[in-house]
Amino acid sequence: MKLFIILLFCLISLLYIGSNSRFSFSDPFVYDPSLKVEKVYEGLHFPVSMSFLAPDDIIVLEKNEGTVNRIVNGQIQDDPILKLNVEIYGESGLVGSAVLPNSTGPTNVFLYFTEVNNSSRDDESDHEIIGNRLYKYDFVNNTLINPKLILHIPSKDSLVHIGGKMIIGPDKKLYIAIGDLYAKNATTQNIVNGTPVDGSGGILRLDLEKNSINNDTSDSVPSLRNYFAYGIRNSFGMDFDPITGNLWDTENGPYFGDEVNLVEPGFNSGWNVVQGIWEADDEKQRSGNIFTNHTKLINFNNYGNYSSPEMTWEKTIGITAIKFLNSSNLGNNYQNDMFIGDFNFGNIYHFKLDKHRQSIVPNSTSIDTIETLYGKVPIFHYDPLQQCISIFSCHLESSIDFSKNVKDNMLNISTPLVNEVLWSWIPGKEFVVTPGKEYDIITSMKLGDTVNQSHISIRGFNETIKRWEPLMSCPAATNGPTEWTKYLCNLQVPSNISKIIPYINGGFSAIEGYEGVSKFNGIQIIDRQNNSTVDLFPESFSTPNVFGRGFGHISDIQVGPDGDLYILSVDPDKTEYLETYEKHSESTGAIYKIVKK
Repeated sequence: MKLFIILLFCLISLLYIGSNSRFSFSDPFVYDPSLKVEKVYEGLHFPVSMSFLAPDDIIVLEKNEGTVNRIVNGQIQDDPILKLNVEIYGESGLVGSAVLPNSTGPTNVFLYFTEVNNSSRDDESDHEIIGNRLYKYDFVNNTLINPKLILHIPSKDSLVHIGGKMIIGPDKKLYIAIGDLYAKNATTQNIVNGTPVDGSGGILRLDLEKNSINNDTSDSVPSLRNYFAYGIRNSFGMDFDPITGNLWDTENGPYFGDEVNLVEPGFNSGWNVVQGIWEADDEKQRSGNIFTNHTKLINFNNYGNYSSPEMTWEKTIGITAIKFLNSSNLGNNYQNDMFIGDFNFGNIYHFKLDKHRQSIVPNSTSIDTIETLYGKVPIFHYDPLQQCISIFSCHLESSIDFSKNVKDNMLNISTPLVNEVLWSWIPGKEFVVTPGKEYDIITSMKLGDTVNQSHISIRGFNETIKRWEPLMSCPAATNGPTEWTKYLCNLQVPSNISKIIPYINGGFSAIEGYEGVSKFNGIQIIDRQNNSTVDLFPESFSTPNVFGRGFGHISDIQVGPDGDLYILSVDPDKTEYLETYEKHSESTGAIYKIVKK
């Protein structure tokens, strides 16, 4: 999925659901009761990157405005410290920043943007795209002066996948992620006999003490020696582990396979042959089989080396920022841990690393660890709360008949929206099945007057491609009104399915503004051979690796000089289905920070 272009099933506000409890929210929050979210500033237009000049002194980029703003002590300065002519279509614009203090002179600020001759579109004859360019500026008297061109990446007539995340490494070199520019024929995208190296599709490492990026010429076009990593589709997140000094990045998949990678020198991420752990098909719109053939990859005479991601998502979340919290401000339990943001759902994810700090330690039933030829890879399959968005009201009730010691669960899902695109996919419990065996599925459902297409989908985990896929519906799509009805379905397990999971779908309203209500009571699977019954109905919807929710579209996460965790987001108070990225042009953006109570 093109990040920032198509946003499906986006998060506005959610309900945390547990036994005998209901929790709704509209403001960003974190689950840890010892922490709180504070708003630093709100009112930015499509902010995509922030960097710190000093404590409580932040510069923020507005993508489409081409402005670099300064926010001091929670107040924005009257005038931007720089205004640039930028192309704003798709993912282009003013998108990347990094700050390098200079003990012997002015602080250096690095900016990456799609430069045009004239920002006005009224005169197309004078609206020429120059390219994606990196400049170094001196910060003097609240302005950015003395621009020096450091890097030029041709646009290739594409204004998506331009990357732009930058970070200054422990070695004082600048690392910048450049996407594949949506081109399909570069050697750095593992295309045999592809076009020459041109800076796209990788992470470049630039020596800032040299006069040019190639060290021996004045050319601003990169060569292979500038590549720290390649085979990268697009990235919006990089950070260095404060303990080991290792570089980690996030990488965006098309409709599957968002990645978190440990990036060592010469790392080949595999695009466009492999994304996540799956082969990418010709259309790049769904995953194929598990990737096993490294001979399809280009190694540039053993310069590069492929390794599988340290975590991948089965379906894209629009993964963006990654940050290590190199402070104890939030408590020792979080110090030096990894935090990740997403653009599609506004979630912050929290992960710990193993003792060698080479792998992620997953802590969720939503994550499977899959053995591949290139090592074990955790796969994040789903977030139980992700689809219970603002248009759905979800309420899980539990009642116990103490005389019979029987627990009754009922799930209410309602929405006033007429929309066949948005669904309330809510997962139940996983159940290990025997391939080829028959089981019975029993469910009960009651529908209100105006609800359409409520159903329960049974999905199975395909061991061949390591993905969940639909097996059957029980019941199939049903319209209201109906009274309580019990459904009995036969499940013949295919030979390649190892486990199943039910997904509850509350449908949608048939009439705009009228509540479409679906009620579900129990999902049971019966093993015919031993006559055993297991309840697959959900009990709660917590996900340990989800640290916080409701942040809109997260575009950046930083640790401030004060040691607190700062979140930059677009549309912090709402998230909506958008057909094009340009509809974010007038979006309000905000900066939050997470602190101890």
